[in-house]
Amino acid sequence: MQKILDFIRKHPLAILIAILAISLFCFLPIRHLQLNTDVQSLIQTDAETEEIQNSVLDTKGDYTQDYTFVLQGDGVYTSDTFNMLETVLDELAEYNELNTPISVFDYLTVEKKGTRLAITKLSSHKDGTPWTDEEVKEVEQNIKNDNIAKGLLASKDGEALLFYFNNQKLGDKQARLTQEWDTIIHQLDPYCDVYIIGAPIFDQRVEYYLFRDFIVLLALCVIVILLVYFVSFRSFRAIIIPAIVSMIGLIWTMAFMSLIGYELSVVTMITPCMVLILGSSYSIHMLNEYYQLNGKHGSNHEDIMQAASKIKGTILTASITTVIGFLSLLVCKLDAFRELAISVSFGIALCAFLSVTFIPALLLLQRKPSSKKISNYQNGKLDKISKSLGPIVLKYWYIFIIIFSLSIAGFFLIHNKIETVTDYLAYFPQKDELVVNSKTFVRDFGGTEPFYITFKAPEGSENYFNDPENLAKIYEFEEAVKAETPDIVSVFSFTQYVAFLNKQYTGELGIPETKGMILFMSRLLDLVNKQVDSYLYDTLISEDNNSITLSIRYYDSVLDSLQSVGSANRIVESVENAQHLLPSDIEYVNWGGKIKLSKANQAIRNDQNLANIASFILVFFAVLIFFKSISVSLYSLLPILFGVTANYVFMYLVGMPFDMVTSVFGSITVGVGIDDALHYLIRYRNIKKANPDINNSTLISKTLTATGKPIIVTSLSIIAGMLVLTFASYAPIRYFGILLSLALVNTTVATLFILPSFMILAGKITKKNKYTKFT
Repeated sequence: MQKILDFIRKHPLAILIAILAISLFCFLPIRHLQLNTDVQSLIQTDAETEEIQNSVLDTKGDYTQDYTFVLQGDGVYTSDTFNMLETVLDELAEYNELNTPISVFDYLTVEKKGTRLAITKLSSHKDGTPWTDEEVKEVEQNIKNDNIAKGLLASKDGEALLFYFNNQKLGDKQARLTQEWDTIIHQLDPYCDVYIIGAPIFDQRVEYYLFRDFIVLLALCVIVILLVYFVSFRSFRAIIIPAIVSMIGLIWTMAFMSLIGYELSVVTMITPCMVLILGSSYSIHMLNEYYQLNGKHGSNHEDIMQAASKIKGTILTASITTVIGFLSLLVCKLDAFRELAISVSFGIALCAFLSVTFIPALLLLQRKPSSKKISNYQNGKLDKISKSLGPIVLKYWYIFIIIFSLSIAGFFLIHNKIETVTDYLAYFPQKDELVVNSKTFVRDFGGTEPFYITFKAPEGSENYFNDPENLAKIYEFEEAVKAETPDIVSVFSFTQYVAFLNKQYTGELGIPETKGMILFMSRLLDLVNKQVDSYLYDTLISEDNNSITLSIRYYDSVLDSLQSVGSANRIVESVENAQHLLPSDIEYVNWGGKIKLSKANQAIRNDQNLANIASFILVFFAVLIFFKSISVSLYSLLPILFGVTANYVFMYLVGMPFDMVTSVFGSITVGVGIDDALHYLIRYRNIKKANPDINNSTLISKTLTATGKPIIVTSLSIIAGMLVLTFASYAPIRYFGILLSLALVNTTVATLFILPSFMILAGKITKKNKYTKFT
């Protein structure tokens, strides 16, 4: 490193030109950095669920997303509404990106005519003619009499109608096409209430909020950091230089992300802010050392190089431990966490490197600061605060140890009681139109992401689910689960369909007792499937009759809101309670949207615990390598232990949940929060070496006086920057900003009060009043 500093002394202009040239080049790949609006793609599915999903949900090739609208209100069943509805569907049919919809116009029901069952439409209406009120009333009555249509095409009471499309992924055409489709559908506004939801709408809102937050949060971060620099240094160069370093680090990081194929998602969108905020701390350390040494080495150039030489060890150690904290996320299974770890680690390492190369080079080309500015910095209010820290710690050290102990005890009592949330709709502002429409939708239809249960016959079976006894047990099981779970809105399954057909034929709702009747109804269902050409019927039973799938629409009956992991877990519990009703030789698997999220919940908690443990272990050994002292390594863990455990207690007390973003705060706290502790311990060691006969109390007091100001300034800078995240549109990012800000407040307080308190305690235990032993 010294050779690099010598080169900077001789060629500062060359260093600046090279760095600026690379920065300009980085704008080329940045233009290709993409936004990832598919939140669910961030959650990985286990292999078994993925295989079942691919085999059951064949959604007609490229049409893999859902686009849905609901009609509600007193004006739904009128001839005017149906005539306009037909116009709307005709106009939507012109778009190849939309598949044939599931709607009342295409749905076929079954009714008894004489001694046979006949497949008929819901209405006798003739295509190409205007709808009459009588024909509309016929549709309404037939829907309310059809057990399958209610819950599939209409609400339980039959008053709201659902129109469900599959669409292709729209890419660059998404904004234009969704706007055109929305305009077409909202032609129905004068007749009834219209609610539109679906993947394209969701993706569009995600893109809107991601882009808006990216711009707003970056701008606020820059403003806040500049204000902190100004308050701390009261110098123009001390504002501009760190800002330039942070911006260069940000530009290079975004170019790096683009070059290796990363995207800005709900998780990785915090990367730019993290680089800006955390990268600035190294600049503060460098400038603080320069201002403290200014005028002590005869020339400005010598002050600059001495400052860089003296602080490089602190910056190197702090950046490595911060990077280790982030890289501990590589043990996580979720790709989004690993991408965040690599991207931010690159940016932090870069900012640390620039602080001891770019800043000295830039300072060498500038005039020396005025003596007034140097004096103002060296004798400001923070210096007075720093001088008061030692006496406070020496007097009340035992109180700080008690506070630390209470935090640790509280963590062990509540750490497993904090909820984990992966409901992506909870990420949005709750007044957003998409959220409002979705809540209206789920009250009637239970959501677009069903809970699926797939039953598989024993190996070697033939037509297993055409057997009346087996099918009757499945039906009994379904009815028991429905009765126990108020979250369930409807169940769409082969058994439910057979029971409905039996009702139409015999007047009794249930499974026929003869295999011949089941085979007849199965063939009838095949005819319906072929005429409607809908993938929904394909999910009911496999071609060999050895696998059937239940599609359960549900919502959260406890919260009277969107389907959630909690409601999915209640269904799972009901399934387990009723599984004794199933044939003993079959296998079943629960899967679907919320089951995927439920498994993701557990994956996030596992990743969180693993990453937290990994970060503590890695940081411990990194400090051990730097200091070659077990005691120092243990001391360094105290502030971050307090920062993490106190935050868990805070989350429990205020009811704040973990999610895909906030779950990583622990590892980040370890990496970032240890910087202040290292700064303190390095300065403690240096003062001790320079004053070998100093007693422990004086040594601690001198160390706090020397480190208090830079620790407070850097911490305030990071905390203020993190609080900017509370202006984000997404709740998880707001929570993340609050948690990390609070964690860094905790680690700062712990570094200034708890860490020296334990060093005092260690000195008392060893009955030595010279200094705290480091080996």
